[in-house]
Amino acid sequence: MLLTGKSPILKARGLFAIGVVSLVIGVWGLTRNVDFLANVVRAPAEVVAVETEGPDQPFRKYTPHVVFALPDGTRINTPAGETYRPTEAGEQLLIGYDPRDPTDVRLMDLRDMWIIPIYPFVFGLITLGLAYQRWRTEQAAKTGPA
Repeated sequence: MLLTGKSPILKARGLFAIGVVSLVIGVWGLTRNVDFLANVVRAPAEVVAVETEGPDQPFRKYTPHVVFALPDGTRINTPAGETYRPTEAGEQLLIGYDPRDPTDVRLMDLRDMWIIPIYPFVFGLITLGLAYQRWRTEQAAKTGPA
């Protein structure tokens, strides 16, 4: 654009649409996350298996399968939420589960609690800012120099 002299691939309208969709997804994800954290019960758990996604990707995702006990003594074996934190079988972790659905399990690491849910929200805000800046640039180009 400025350095290459070429017009951008996405105009302001396209960036705006991407930003709004990301913002809606972000608000939805944050709402679900806040609801989960408002009802969470924390418990120690043991990782019994780990699934990995994208082994050749720079940011590998892990899905640990954990075993933990409910207050009534029932043992639950279920996959926890995805994480970027490397985990291994045999590892002891602090998990959180929703007592309304004990199979809704997430790691209680700060990164896992907030980074994944907040990412689309922040991406949406940044994209909307870029869309606004691009719109101003497009408007200035239409009107020409004053």
